[in-house]
Amino acid sequence: MFNYLLKILMVFLIAGCLAGPALGDDVVIDNSDGPVKITIRNTKSQAQSASSSLNHEATMELIQEVLAEYSSKNKYSKLTQTQCKQMSEAIWYRLRVKGLDVRLAGGNVERKITGLGFEHYANLANHAWVMAKTPERGWLALECTSGGIISREENELYYTSAVFFRTPEEVYRFDGRRRDAHNAYVKLNKLVEQWNTTYAGKRLQVKSELYNQRQAHQESMTRAKEDYIDIVDRLERLYNGAQELK
Repeated sequence: MFNYLLKILMVFLIAGCLAGPALGDDVVIDNSDGPVKITIRNTKSQAQSASSSLNHEATMELIQEVLAEYSSKNKYSKLTQTQCKQMSEAIWYRLRVKGLDVRLAGGNVERKITGLGFEHYANLANHAWVMAKTPERGWLALECTSGGIISREENELYYTSAVFFRTPEEVYRFDGRRRDAHNAYVKLNKLVEQWNTTYAGKRLQVKSELYNQRQAHQESMTRAKEDYIDIVDRLERLYNGAQELK
């Protein structure tokens, strides 16, 4: 009868050094029930009061101090599994509580991967960093693995080849949708394999037991495909909404 062919969508949020949901001591994670809940400790009041008093020089000095202090105690190393995602979240928090407007960025700083759809992004995203807003220079990219500030002139991809999140909670919400899409794909692919093995190309007597089983299986495949498309569509919308740095 029917052979269903699926286009495999590898929807990993960010591969390589971004793998693994770990934040560090500054952020509380509760994933005991339902969606992951993330609480940022005591950032709102401090950030609001401090942000209005920082001029450009003070902002730059603060950024450099935080980067230097963190880099002196934390070194990027694949051997110790200290990953850029964890380091970026740590820098994000330290600057946030000091009053800076900051974003978490995830993308690729070696090639342009945004603007071509989520699948293209998901397959090639491999790095994380922080964006910090300054009074005079606007957004600046912070390379948390080295403790450096990367200007747009040095590497524009830090500013154009990523998606941007206001909080770690947004990152994990995005990653949760990614996991939902992956699980939906696995379910659909299993149903397709069962169809191709059991029913495809076979002539069945109408209303026979196997015929009825095939009909039920086809309905299950249809529902699973609709669920998968819906999840991917919502994930695509999240991705599209996160490409603008604002």
